Amino acid sequence: SCISSHIQLLNNISVKESKNEVLTSLKRILPRMVLSLSAELTRHMSRVLHNTQTL
Repeated sequence: SCISSHIQLLNNISVKESKNEVLTSLKRILPRMVLSLSAELTRHMSRVLHNTQTL
């Protein structure tokens, strides 16, 4: 959900923009993508661990 909105942002970057502007946008977006991804992973892993403990 969060990730798809980031991808949407990436898609919205117009081709006409210079490489520099695109790089700046990427630098702004990527950390957030990484953070949301690691948050997802952490949630998933804790769920998995919790499930294994209950078995």
